[in-house]
Amino acid sequence: MKYRDCCKQIFCVLFLIHGATLFSATLPADEIRVEFHRRLDEWHAYVQKTNPSFLLESEVLDSLKNIIALGPPALPYIHEVMKDKNSYPTASQLFFNAMKKITKKEFSPNPLNDIDRYNCMKNTKLWLDWWEKGRFRTEEVFSSLYDSCNRTPMSLDEKRRTLQSIHNLGIAALPSLMLKFQQNDFNRIDIREMVEIIDYWTDQALQKSIEEHNIQFDQVREHCLQWWEANKEYWLLPAAEIKEK
Repeated sequence: MKYRDCCKQIFCVLFLIHGATLFSATLPADEIRVEFHRRLDEWHAYVQKTNPSFLLESEVLDSLKNIIALGPPALPYIHEVMKDKNSYPTASQLFFNAMKKITKKEFSPNPLNDIDRYNCMKNTKLWLDWWEKGRFRTEEVFSSLYDSCNRTPMSLDEKRRTLQSIHNLGIAALPSLMLKFQQNDFNRIDIREMVEIIDYWTDQALQKSIEEHNIQFDQVREHCLQWWEANKEYWLLPAAEIKEK
């Protein structure tokens, strides 16, 4: 059995046993670093056999899936690789794809023009800026979007655009959104709309938990809070080395 197939089977078994709590959440930071670099070495061995310049985005993501499977705890190490152009000349230009896949962050509107969107160096800089600075503005941006949608009468189209903007914030907004669950702050916003967004951010982990426990609609808010308490250490973005303002 190939290593990749074996890892996939082990991962699926662990997920079924532990529910929404993912495997790397149980590993200490030092062990995550070791595992990350082991998978990074395997990735380097793979790309040496091909030309990454000719890989499609889907092929890049496929090549990175063992890195992506480590989830949010791997983000500081992905950040290190992206910054270190000397030690990781190829990975430093491609690993923004892993950060994007894990965080679910979308830049809207995208600050890169149609040509630059395919420029790996400019994409890497965009994501480094977000990791080192931009993500720390997520709480402020989320609060503004959520409050305007939750308290202000809007047309259906305006509400759709606002919810999409919340959706595009990615998992960096999870703590802020879960605070709304704690406060039961749902006026014009339907709780089901927020559950759908959380489900997207967490790769359906929340929905699987809801289905597993046969949660009814009137139990959803309480279950979401219980799920968050049990799993937030995995989904919280790790602190940056230097928080710049």
